[in-house]
Amino acid sequence: MLPPVMSKVIHPSPMCWLEFTEDYIMTSCKS
Repeated sequence: MLPPVMSKVIHPSPMCWLEFTEDYIMTSCKS
């Protein structure tokens, strides 16, 4: 799992970053 910062570099699109961030938060909460 990449941190949101890495995702922002890989995916410049705000939507991609937002979706990844939400998924990252959900995963973090579950673990």
